[in-house]
Parts: sequence; structure tokens; C-alpha cells
Amino acid sequence: MFQDRVEEFKNKPALLKQDKYIKDVVIFGDKKPHLVALIVPELERLKEYCNGMKISYDNDKELINDRRIYRFYEDIIHKMLKDLARFEQIRRFALIPEFTQDAGELTPTLKIKRQVVEEKYKDVVDELYAAL
Repeated sequence: MFQDRVEEFKNKPALLKQDKYIKDVVIFGDKKPHLVALIVPELERLKEYCNGMKISYDNDKELINDRRIYRFYEDIIHKMLKDLARFEQIRRFALIPEFTQDAGELTPTLKIKRQVVEEKYKDVVDELYAAL
């Protein structure tokens, strides 16, 4: 059953990345009752949105930690995944800074190194599950 769950959520990052405000997504849920995700915002587009909505911020970290931005991404995720079954829905997520090759999170061809990301953000993912 859990192998089926892994296969189920492998396509969700591609689905979510269709939105212009999402740059990268890593979804977790293997051997867990629910799915959670780490989302890298498309910062330039997000900044344009914030300027239009008169949301002020001093730096990128403050921007991605803003509660209004979190709710904005909740709405995006809900809209993108609304036709999926409840168990396929992402229950919690965290907005994180961009993945980089320098940090070892991306391969030379810019693919996400899932194990590195999982290790680096283990505490964040654990907090997402603890909040459920």
C-alpha cells in the first residue's frame, strides 16, 4: 500500500509546478498517514503579486514567512489539487528558500536531490507532521 502512495504523489509536484507562483515542490508521505510538502515560491512573481496587493516586506525570508503569503499558497494548493481524493491532498506545507547547487540540493542538471533536501529539512517536515 505505501509503495502505491509513493507512486501516487510522484506526479503531484509536476501538477503544482504548473502554477506560476510555484518554482519547486518536494512532497513527503511515504509510510505516513498524510502528505506534506516543501514549496519553493517563484520569488519574482510572488514579489510582483505582493507589490500589487500592497504587502510590504524587508527581505525574502520575511516574505515567505508572512501569514498572508502562506494563505495565498494554501489557496493555490487547494485549487490545484481540488479534484483529488482527500488522501491525495497535501495537508500541511512549508515555504522555503530556493534550492541551490552550492547547498548540494540540486544536481548539475538542476534536478532536486531528494535525500539531501529530506535531510536538510528534516526538522521542518517533522514539525509539519507534528502539527497534524
